[in-house]
Amino acid sequence: MATNGPGLVDRMGAWARRRTEPRLWVTLAGAGCLLAVFGILVISGDAQAGDNGDGSTAPGIILCLLVVAAGYVLMYRFTDAPAGSAGVAAVALGLPPLMFFMTFDENGIEPVSIEALLGIPAAVWIVSYLVGPGKGRPLLLGAGLVFAWLFALQVIVDPLQNGIDTGTVFEDPFGPADEPFSGDEFDEDQLDDEFSEDDFDEDFGSGDSFGQESGDSGDQTTAGVVSLLFGGGYLFAVRLLDRKGYRGSGTPMVFAAHVALPTGIVLLGNDLETGGTGAAFLAAGLVTAWIGALGARRATTIIGAIEVTIGVVTLLGDAMETSDASSFGLALVVLGIAIAAAAHLLHIATGEPPQTTPGPSSFPGRPRPAPAMATFGAPAQFGAPAPGTAPWQAAAAPAAWQPQAGTAAGPPPGGPRAGPSPFAPPGGGPPPGAPPLPPPPPPPA
Repeated sequence: MATNGPGLVDRMGAWARRRTEPRLWVTLAGAGCLLAVFGILVISGDAQAGDNGDGSTAPGIILCLLVVAAGYVLMYRFTDAPAGSAGVAAVALGLPPLMFFMTFDENGIEPVSIEALLGIPAAVWIVSYLVGPGKGRPLLLGAGLVFAWLFALQVIVDPLQNGIDTGTVFEDPFGPADEPFSGDEFDEDQLDDEFSEDDFDEDFGSGDSFGQESGDSGDQTTAGVVSLLFGGGYLFAVRLLDRKGYRGSGTPMVFAAHVALPTGIVLLGNDLETGGTGAAFLAAGLVTAWIGALGARRATTIIGAIEVTIGVVTLLGDAMETSDASSFGLALVVLGIAIAAAAHLLHIATGEPPQTTPGPSSFPGRPRPAPAMATFGAPAQFGAPAPGTAPWQAAAAPAAWQPQAGTAAGPPPGGPRAGPSPFAPPGGGPPPGAPPLPPPPPPPA
């Protein structure tokens, strides 16, 4: 049958279907490239600063261009070798500083274009992952997806201008009111007296260093929603790729999802409050661990479990805000044992394979016992004694000939022969004490 040819992901071959394996010399080659690029950035920064303020960005632009070009040459020349991996690291590390030196303007309102610093590398990396010598390289896709998310935040919210908060979950204390490490040396009133808000405003201004006093709540909510959409979309794409067998292409998306999704939950902390933030972490952790188990992704499954733990602790701390520390600790112990026991029972009920079984998780359900074979009332089979026939007659009756493997299909000469039977009486007669045989039927008239 005629087909339209392989898809875009299929053209990447093994890079799309398999996750890259850890290799010693590949890792060391990447470390060496990191050192070289860092040295080039030091030289470029020193040339930009100059001795008397007469520095130039030209050396930085030229050197970073050479780094990126050398990276593509290495990827083209050494496809699956340590030098090729060093080329991937050069392209990933050289593009952002290249955009920095190209857009730097000391006299501008913004000395560097953040949109160019994030958007152009993201586009170049994603295109390089799809076509060209960098096709299929997971580092390029992972970096491109992270920068694409940051670029969307910059365009929609502009966090450097408007400012963002970490959310109430990291500002308002939760958990037991009787903190185990509280004391006079950390008296909150004493700290307020020494570092009052008026003194802070007098020394550092009114707190609008990012354009707002503590970040516009609407902008922060928008940033959180955008981050959740990007993180959730990346996880959904990972599941689709895993189902189609493209586990290699899904790995960089997992990395980007692990960055964007928790960040979105934290940014929404002011709107969700402590309890809502804990519930969001719990739900995100369950989904993340589920996708990791179905895709045989160890790190993803572990990260999902960590997010579940954060969510449970946050929810419990919000519910026991007025309790003492011992009660909070006892509740953690009881809840932890209950979760572990429930996980064991669910493992049995869902039929998930054990850890030593290769492959991803599956949940076929608890295996059912096989039905017992019927012993009474079964239909007569070939070779079984007919009703009214004595046992020894059935045993002594000649069995139908069955061809064996490697023999010609046909009965042996002289007709089928029966082997000796332990039930056959000596001389062909019935055994002693046996009922007489029925008379033979009369011949047909």
